[in-house]
Amino acid sequence: MLNARSASFQQCVDAAVLRGDVGGQLSVGWVIVAGVVGAVHVVHDSTGNSLVGECFSKVISGLQFPPTLTAQVAAYPWSFATE
Repeated sequence: MLNARSASFQQCVDAAVLRGDVGGQLSVGWVIVAGVVGAVHVVHDSTGNSLVGECFSKVISGLQFPPTLTAQVAAYPWSFATE
């Protein structure tokens, strides 16, 4: 599901890079209830750019899962290298 949105996540990073280097780690958590994503929150952000976490959270909020799925994602990590 996340791989299907890889272009959206890349757009988040690209937009943040325009405002400075982006390096470090970002972890986002969320809850899925009956296929609907809710309670999206940044768990950890050491990227130095809060726009990345905000944008990733918006992308995740728009995900749709099968209506039978209920789950909690405690923290899904991404790592970024400064260029």
